[in-house]
Amino acid sequence: MLESAGERSHPATFLMSQSDHEAMNSAELRDARRREAPSAAVVFEAIRRAGEAELARPPGALAWSGLAAGLSMGFSFIAQALLHTYEAQLDAQLDGELVAMAARSAREEGLV
Repeated sequence: MLESAGERSHPATFLMSQSDHEAMNSAELRDARRREAPSAAVVFEAIRRAGEAELARPPGALAWSGLAAGLSMGFSFIAQALLHTYEAQLDAQLDGELVAMAARSAREEGLV
């Protein structure tokens, strides 16, 4: 059964003893209730209203917004691909340098 907002216990009550919880003053309890996560219905309604407001924009603004979003996603994909490509080259370069440093260190210490 779902709990209503008034019936929900504060998450901190599981971490606090009952006496600590009872010692909280009304302002602290009110602050704790205000900081609780909103219910799913509240989140859904907030997102629905934001969506309705976006759809009320002029078609030209929606088109530019869609174009900007598409370009942003496309460029982020290209950036990720470039980073992945050059990461492999950089790893190989660093591995070679580490092996050379280890060999140089071993020679200096007379291990080889």
